[in-house]
Amino acid sequence: MFVHLHTRSWFSFRAGGSCPADLVQHAARLGQPALALTDRHGIYGTVRFQKACRVAGVHAVLGAEIIADVKASQTLFDEIARLGGKPVMWRTGHSVIKARMAESGAPLAGEMSGHIFFADRYYGYDDALYAAVRLLSYLARSRLSITQIRDRLPQSVNTPELRIQSDDLRKFEVVREVRDRLREAGADMNEIDGVRVRTEDGWWLLRASNTQDVLVARCEAKDEAGLDRLKAALAVELQSSNVAVPEF
Repeated sequence: MFVHLHTRSWFSFRAGGSCPADLVQHAARLGQPALALTDRHGIYGTVRFQKACRVAGVHAVLGAEIIADVKASQTLFDEIARLGGKPVMWRTGHSVIKARMAESGAPLAGEMSGHIFFADRYYGYDDALYAAVRLLSYLARSRLSITQIRDRLPQSVNTPELRIQSDDLRKFEVVREVRDRLREAGADMNEIDGVRVRTEDGWWLLRASNTQDVLVARCEAKDEAGLDRLKAALAVELQSSNVAVPEF
């Protein structure tokens, strides 16, 4: 089943039902590049983008730079490295991802939003139909189901993307304040786009949206107890900058 992340419309094919050609035609009518997949576990999109890394032939291009945005799962970055690629965490945004691909020659990139960019045997932009064909090709070769592939990956728990209302200028000030406090505390963090803070439990993110007057946050951990600690750490930083803490 393919789920369009922006419209939430869906279309499925199965034995005795609609054929893949019908699926492709339906996806074309959506007119957008972002697709997600769902099975008995529920919806999962670019968080499970590592499947596309394998489709792109990371094994065949050892050391190739594979790009994902700062909101993506740590499982993705770890899996790219395990397969012999070079994971690169980059800023969120369609144009900056494509620019980084062109600069580095990366064969593959993606965003948590569901946009997957293929330069390997393609033109370096986000085409959902092409991404779907590459995924189906991999599944045909592997003889594994999406569920089986997913179950083999390290499991984690996370929040959805949290969007916190903030004045268009204040949102950048908040991120700077949080960053400065974390620097002073010696936190382990990536500052490529806001702050992505790593702890023994996992990581949490706070960044200013490129397009809206909101702060964007996310947490990911190995278990529920760790996730609670990450959410608490994020809440402390928001409160320290007089930002209302959202319901997690």
